[in-house]
Amino acid sequence: MIRYIDTDYRGIRYFMSDFIKELDQPFPWGEAMFDCQLFPPPALSSLTMLSLLSLLPYEHIDWVHTSEPNSEYWHDEVDRASVQRGVQKQVGEGKPMTAWFKDLMSLSDWELSHNLGVSPHFLFVFVDPKQPTHERMNLLRRKIHSR
Repeated sequence: MIRYIDTDYRGIRYFMSDFIKELDQPFPWGEAMFDCQLFPPPALSSLTMLSLLSLLPYEHIDWVHTSEPNSEYWHDEVDRASVQRGVQKQVGEGKPMTAWFKDLMSLSDWELSHNLGVSPHFLFVFVDPKQPTHERMNLLRRKIHSR
């Protein structure tokens, strides 16, 4: 289920979703462009994360940000998945743009400055999260409003 979190001072609307086996669609914002932040869990089988990457609608994503663990590796896998889906012809074309954050060890490390995109919608995707949903939502609300 995709949950609305809040809107920041720039008007960007933030949402979150937990990924288990499916990515909830359609999105609340329809087919409009969006940015996303992927949070892989510390102990994850690659198959679960690769399954998520195979389901992302790259044609509607402007930026994909990846966090630790293995942020650079997952960044590269996003590029490969986008090529496999035919959104870009080769890795590095920037469809979608990708960034990895080695300083983003957990959700509590995330700040507005980690959002490099300007799409009107931003989706946090958590793979196998340990922290309860309400705690993550409260933390994100505080961060969205702390400039």
